[in-house]
Amino acid sequence: INIYARHHITVEGFLSVNPGEAAAVNIAANDGDFTSSHNITIKRTGVRGGSNLNNGSAFAVSRTKNSLLEDVWVYGYGRYALNVYGSQNIIVRRAVIRWDRWDGTNYRPCDPRYNLGVYDTYDSTFENILLIDGGVAPCGDHGALYMPGNDNGVTAPYTNSSNNKFYAVIALNNNGTGLQTEGGSGG
Repeated sequence: INIYARHHITVEGFLSVNPGEAAAVNIAANDGDFTSSHNITIKRTGVRGGSNLNNGSAFAVSRTKNSLLEDVWVYGYGRYALNVYGSQNIIVRRAVIRWDRWDGTNYRPCDPRYNLGVYDTYDSTFENILLIDGGVAPCGDHGALYMPGNDNGVTAPYTNSSNNKFYAVIALNNNGTGLQTEGGSGG
């Protein structure tokens, strides 16, 4: 499922399975384009990712605004199982997320890998989320929830993450870190 530079779309009741190195669900816009992807709703949808070599996620949200992910489950391979990057006013509600593995041999194999990444994102809400059974990584940081902020040039509108809210997030049986935040170049 690839929703690219679109708005006012609802996807409900799908199962997207292992598309190889691409995200099984991708909601995005071009680098530097921070307004064209908005008002996307994904409900009652399951995702299994297969990205094990490149900088991918099973479910990727990037450069997107005012969107809802509700009653979703995500698992499989990828640097993150679910990654929200360079976005604003994203709501993730009632989700089960499991990161299985990411070798990253084509892209910095020791970079962080997590069940849920909230990266260079503002004003978003994450509630009633279960982060379970995170896999083992041969090197680098890994675990349940990762909230970094870095200056990535034109790929994200922000150089940090701020004003995000996390309610009733449970991290259970994950290898590595339960919660990691870092400012990086974003402060």
